[in-house]
Amino acid sequence: MSNKIEMEIKLVINKKNLTKFLAMPLLQAAQVPETSHTSELLNTYYDTSDYRLAHAGIAYRIRQKGTSYEATVKTQGENIGGFAARHEYNQVVEQNKPTLSGFGDKELEQELQELLAGVELQPIFTTTTNRQTQNLQITKTTLVEMAIDKGTITVGKKKVSIDEVELEILQGNKKDLLTFVAEMAQEVPFTVESKSKFLRGLELLDGVSGAQETELIVNKNGNVEVELKKIITYYIDSILTAQNSLEKKNIEAQADKLLLNNIKRLQAFLQFAAPLMSKEQCRRYGSLTKKLDQLLQNLYLTKRLQRQWQQLYKKSNSFLSNSAMSECLLQRQEEQGVAIWQQLSAGFYTKELLGLMAALEQDKWPQAKYLQLNQFLVHRYKEWRTQLMGIKVDDGKETVELAQQMQNIIEELVLIRDALKIPGLNKDNFAYLKVLVRNLKNLNYDVYGEKQIVALLQGTNSRVLYRDAGMLLGYRLSEQPLVWHKVLKNWSKVLQIFKKK
Repeated sequence: MSNKIEMEIKLVINKKNLTKFLAMPLLQAAQVPETSHTSELLNTYYDTSDYRLAHAGIAYRIRQKGTSYEATVKTQGENIGGFAARHEYNQVVEQNKPTLSGFGDKELEQELQELLAGVELQPIFTTTTNRQTQNLQITKTTLVEMAIDKGTITVGKKKVSIDEVELEILQGNKKDLLTFVAEMAQEVPFTVESKSKFLRGLELLDGVSGAQETELIVNKNGNVEVELKKIITYYIDSILTAQNSLEKKNIEAQADKLLLNNIKRLQAFLQFAAPLMSKEQCRRYGSLTKKLDQLLQNLYLTKRLQRQWQQLYKKSNSFLSNSAMSECLLQRQEEQGVAIWQQLSAGFYTKELLGLMAALEQDKWPQAKYLQLNQFLVHRYKEWRTQLMGIKVDDGKETVELAQQMQNIIEELVLIRDALKIPGLNKDNFAYLKVLVRNLKNLNYDVYGEKQIVALLQGTNSRVLYRDAGMLLGYRLSEQPLVWHKVLKNWSKVLQIFKKK
């Protein structure tokens, strides 16, 4: 029997890149001689008919390897960015028959007894895997087992394939593994798999879901560095998970919706935490994230422009399908979708985000010692208040720079408040801020930004497209006073809120 914390990361590498991956000098240099093995594994997962273990976040399996059997219980743990850390309890058994005793942990065995209450375990699905393993000495202190798994998850007549590379820590620490994987991502593109084989099997069972492996729980009385890094890695995981669901055939419709919001939240929290960091840390984190949203933001703005043009054309009683502007914008969205897909295929998001995870695991923030998250929230709220009170709107005169300055401050405040309750900012006041952000986006994206429209005209002699662009620019100019008035109205309410504090 054994009791350990299993720490591993799962990678998904296509067949074309797997050969390159295995031939990488970095990987070759880390291989420990005479530790390569191949085995056939048959895993049977067990639960009750009403899936009590799954709902409690517990996986129970019996693995057959040759003529030997091993029972394993895994409990719910951390799963961030494909990196999983769970308690694992193992014991050798004589046959493929579950037992609740002999795991060497009285608390676990008592929990299983109480949870099952005499109800028998029964097989719910199986996995068959061809596993090739190789030990890697990635640093002097960290030893990793690399397992290349190919096989099938079978639930009745339903099947899904297993095709992944697992890197599990045998000795050492998480920081070394993340750094090693981030370095490999610089050489060969891959994605991470955030779901265990157990969760993937549960997905094939009708109406069954396991306890969430990734759950954000923040302790406001905890150390500010610990808690903020927890939030930042949560958004990293959300982005890495979302990119795996994107499809090439519909990329322009999905990409900004699935990725952009969490990237914005990630950037907002890094900016929020900046006073705790050294200048070098701020620079390094910024270099890893500054390009994450560029293509996605361009796609988002093109879609906004398309929606605005549709509204204008409907008002003018013209036939939209014959619009040169509409065709141009649809073509632009397709081109932007191709560029985003090329980024995904090259492992861009995985590479940058794993690099950030490795840096976060390695770094200590010098200003965070002995500081609670709640204390820092109060401090940052005062800074936001000072910044907002310092913005001067002279005689209601609007400028592009002023509107952008307003949006930068308010949007960061809203994104942080969306995840964390900030002392001094109640629900009603937060609602005013969200309305202000919405109106500032209307101003900055749908009124200003004529460069975006002018860029559509580059390389074309189409008189119809020039006509449409002129109509759109004129429409934006006519909307400017109304939208600016809405911004000022919301702005005055927000200033009243902050003046009372």
